Amino acid sequence: MLVVGLQLSSACFDVADTSYGNPNGLLRANIPGEAGSISTTCDTTALKFDSGTCPSFKSDIFPYMQGPWACVSGGCHGGQSTPRMDPENPTITLAALRAANVAGRSYVPPASAVGGGGTSDLASSTSMLCNVQGACGRKMPEGVGKPLTSDEQCIITAWLNCGAPP
Repeated sequence: MLVVGLQLSSACFDVADTSYGNPNGLLRANIPGEAGSISTTCDTTALKFDSGTCPSFKSDIFPYMQGPWACVSGGCHGGQSTPRMDPENPTITLAALRAANVAGRSYVPPASAVGGGGTSDLASSTSMLCNVQGACGRKMPEGVGKPLTSDEQCIITAWLNCGAPP
């Protein structure tokens, strides 16, 4: 009888210890362009609107809330979510936004700030822009709404800096 010995070296089966880092770094919230924060730089002085250099809520913001952003839809703020928005009435919706707070700051400037002329930095003192960028609170819009493009964020910046005129 023939006995063959087989000696296996454990080195053949060693697996390199590879560290791929903290798996939390792969969360969607950390990926720019997904649910993560995207900062937008824009020259709001170059934007022109029917009313001059300042966009208005009724003409330039509210139609987006009814359309692609779907903010005033029944599944979002036109339903049970706060702040409650009226899908047909921009005046009621703007009043709800002025009364809202996110991250301890007013969502939009108070009515007394209207007339800023696009020169002040009201956008950074309120929370609407940081909310749509995902830098404070939950990134809006959620659900059925489409994320804002850089151009749309610039329109909001200009509107906020003008004091958020109706």
